[in-house]
Amino acid sequence: MLPTLLLLYLGFTLHLSGQQAESDRKAFERTKASAEKGDAEAQYELGLLYANGTGVSRDRSKSAKWMRKAADQGHAHAQYQLGWDYTTGEGVKTNLTEAATWIRLAAEQGLIEAQFDMGLRCLNGRGVEASGAEAVVWFRKAAAQGSAPAEYEIGICYFEGTGVSRSIEEGIKWIRTAAERGFAAAQDKFALCYERGEGVPKDYVQAYKWYALAAAQDDQHALDIKVSLAKVESHLSKEQVAEAQRLAHDFIKKPK
Repeated sequence: MLPTLLLLYLGFTLHLSGQQAESDRKAFERTKASAEKGDAEAQYELGLLYANGTGVSRDRSKSAKWMRKAADQGHAHAQYQLGWDYTTGEGVKTNLTEAATWIRLAAEQGLIEAQFDMGLRCLNGRGVEASGAEAVVWFRKAAAQGSAPAEYEIGICYFEGTGVSRSIEEGIKWIRTAAERGFAAAQDKFALCYERGEGVPKDYVQAYKWYALAAAQDDQHALDIKVSLAKVESHLSKEQVAEAQRLAHDFIKKPK
């Protein structure tokens, strides 16, 4: 009985898979027809289909070709994607200057991820001349649209005096905002400020709270954050640890 059920299940699964493949192929053909007529949105979508191998064999060169067609028509998402193609060398030859050119065009159209990206490129001199001041301009544009990573970067710029006059007070304001939005790197930095009493009163309970929140979601740096968490915990009583954990739990439950 079991082998029969298994065969039926496999047959049903293959049938569904075949149906999905046929559906993807038809969607690809429809998108391609519109793209060939000059529809910028279809050209962008066709680029994505080639990039992901949906309904067609994966082909990054063709993906970049169609992204370029859409980007030439001013499609912001296509401009941003083409910029990343030039950054990573996917389907085109790596060219950071060309990458920055396309990403800047998308940023100038208000695409939030492109604005943040331009901030980082200006900060690090990737494809453009390094300029902390210009980086902050782009970070502010992204932050105005609610980008927590951009808010965090502005905070760090104020802490370090990069592109702005150094101001721990102003830096704390931006770091706090990003931390309260749930951005792990900002939560980690905010915790460190409480641990050291930098820009805020030294408070190990608050430091524990923010380290705990950061550790819960930052897998990449979780080990380092947990080391900081243990260090802070050594300054606290059991009751204070419980209070910090309650504060972290309440923060997670609080509507953002």
